[in-house]
Amino acid sequence: MPFSTIDGLQFEEDDHAVTALNQWLSKQQQGAATATLNPFVLNALTRRRPVVKTHFHSLQLECQRLGDLIPETLRKALLVAGKPRVLRPLRELEVLVESDNPAYILLNAAEPLYEPATYGGMTRRGEQAYYLYGPFTRKYRGSAVDDFVKALDMYDKMYDKDKHFGRCIPIIQSSGTGKSRLMDELAKTVPSVTICFRRDRQQYDFQDGWPPQDMVPRDYLMEKRLWARAEIAAAAFLGATSTFLNDICVQEAENLTPGRVPPWVTSFSLQNPAAPRNSKRHRSFLEINEIAEKLLAEHAGVLSRSYNADDTYYVEDKFSDGCIPPLPEAERISLWCQQIYRIMVSDAAEKLAATLRRHGHRFLVIGFNKCHYLNDHESLRDAGFTMSMLAMQRIIAAADEFSLEDFTFWFTFVSTNPSVFDLGPPREDYPSNNLRHGKDLLPPYMSIGFDQMVPPNLSTSPHVALSLDRLKMYGRPLWSAEVEDTLILQAFLKLFCAEVFVPMKVDHVLAAFSQQVGLKLARSEASARVALEGVRRHMRVLLAVGDRAYVESKVPSEPCLALAAARALRPSLMDLGVALDTLVKKLIMNDRLVDWNAHGFVKLYARLLLTLVRDQATDKDGKTEDYYVHKSQEYHVRTVTLADLLVQLHGDGGQRKSCQEDAQNPQSNMYQSLLEMAQQKHVNFTHFWHLEESCSHDQPVIDIIIVTYSGSLTSEWDDGNLGMFCIKTA
Repeated sequence: MPFSTIDGLQFEEDDHAVTALNQWLSKQQQGAATATLNPFVLNALTRRRPVVKTHFHSLQLECQRLGDLIPETLRKALLVAGKPRVLRPLRELEVLVESDNPAYILLNAAEPLYEPATYGGMTRRGEQAYYLYGPFTRKYRGSAVDDFVKALDMYDKMYDKDKHFGRCIPIIQSSGTGKSRLMDELAKTVPSVTICFRRDRQQYDFQDGWPPQDMVPRDYLMEKRLWARAEIAAAAFLGATSTFLNDICVQEAENLTPGRVPPWVTSFSLQNPAAPRNSKRHRSFLEINEIAEKLLAEHAGVLSRSYNADDTYYVEDKFSDGCIPPLPEAERISLWCQQIYRIMVSDAAEKLAATLRRHGHRFLVIGFNKCHYLNDHESLRDAGFTMSMLAMQRIIAAADEFSLEDFTFWFTFVSTNPSVFDLGPPREDYPSNNLRHGKDLLPPYMSIGFDQMVPPNLSTSPHVALSLDRLKMYGRPLWSAEVEDTLILQAFLKLFCAEVFVPMKVDHVLAAFSQQVGLKLARSEASARVALEGVRRHMRVLLAVGDRAYVESKVPSEPCLALAAARALRPSLMDLGVALDTLVKKLIMNDRLVDWNAHGFVKLYARLLLTLVRDQATDKDGKTEDYYVHKSQEYHVRTVTLADLLVQLHGDGGQRKSCQEDAQNPQSNMYQSLLEMAQQKHVNFTHFWHLEESCSHDQPVIDIIIVTYSGSLTSEWDDGNLGMFCIKTA
């Protein structure tokens, strides 16, 4: 079937079918056809603006009624198995109508019926999709899902509708920690569906990451409707989702038994990762979109007229004969949202809760992944008519007034950006939380998991332990999905959120040195802001949020990020000196963002010095970009000898041999003996890690331990070859 492209969208184009159908439609206008379609609706398809889906629905119903009396091409285009096909999203219909060709419009109005695609003959874009999809769907490791299910019970006990603004759980953590996979796996345990938002694009772009964005719900929620406020559109979406989920649960009740794949998993699955539109997931969201649009068409007008921003606002009160007097703005909005929820969501939610409760479930989770895109607006103009997290949360909070009898709807808002939840300290002229009626959000959930991909079996040799194929299993699960030849580049891009390290930029310098030497931030509002920016853009891990002036974060041990930091702080580059200057002047001395009292300045200096020495000893040829990585048949981290470190610190001692008295110096002889011994000891450290260990009573104080290994690195491990080089700072 040939295709035509309009504004980046593909439509089927069969000239013969279009010509034949246009001839039949022409007979319609002349009254010569055996069956007659509504001429008003036909004219509306090409002459009326804006496009209204109701016109297409009307034509589908007429085609259904007339059956074989209409051309087969039209019947197949609008119906499937005698029932109306799912229509394209409104945005695509608007593009289609621009053609002003009635037959072309009718033949393409419904969502295409795709055939399952195969892997053979796949494009580069398709290969990229499978490359991302594979790691995302492999066997899940770790206890993150079980931990979150337990947390739902804790949140349930914690929740107080007089204190909290809706059953919204912020899931906040830095990139690559498994937030999206958690929500995907959760559906296998708890009834749930998660919508993924990303940048607004006309087609799927897998470079944005995985999972791909759900274009249908994104387009629906982000559409600006000047005839319906955002709260109404949000309620219609939640009501439609509840209706759809209840319908599939009733239809597939046998799959709700333990051991079966539940319908909310199968209905939102991706059969072909390379073509998300060729999936049950896409079609399910199209059906939800259809239901939501019908709810809007039926109720949005009345509900919009009931909203008035001035102080003379009145709302119907079902418990009184008349109207209640004017109320404060926050309470007026709250009552209005309750009215919206009652009309558009309540009945569907009650039916769904009853269905799931009969099968032993207590919770339903609806997730919004990359939720910060809900606030992705170019301006605040017509702000009430554009979707926002606040609008969605207002409808969710309104649900508190409608009991579901031992069943709870939870809503997760997943993001790397803590600022969308006002977790950071307020800035000057910061808006008050009156927008949320003086209530607080529930505390964020941050426990996603770490090191869950580490192989259960120990490495067989030092060489295997140093391979990137093994090192990438440590830390967040993101690294395990990368291939070795681009692993450090991807870690670099993630660490600095840029293609170039900028040594004058505080965030870049903090990210780099935190990975290599470990930096603890001071407790202050300024440090809290830096920490939150680190979580959002520089892979810092969020641990806790107290009051809005206190944020606890850390940089755990991740070899891939440490290697990326070493790439940025390479000794042979001029950037290193500038970065050190930024560290001392802007992070330690002036702004005091780094708590060097906690480190001890001398200990921090010692770690910096040893890191620079290790880097200098490794950076010998000055050509390889990833100078830490040896690229042979197997990518692995280069080691240096302990002698290399000592020579960089103290020299080789050769200059003293020219003087007989110095050559006979016991200290000099001792150093030469130490160098000879150190030649046989391999050293590998890419970063420092703080051990929570204290010295025993009367034990000499050890500040830094460098592990050494003697013998062949390719032979099997020999514990007898392990050693320690211990350092005490003043």
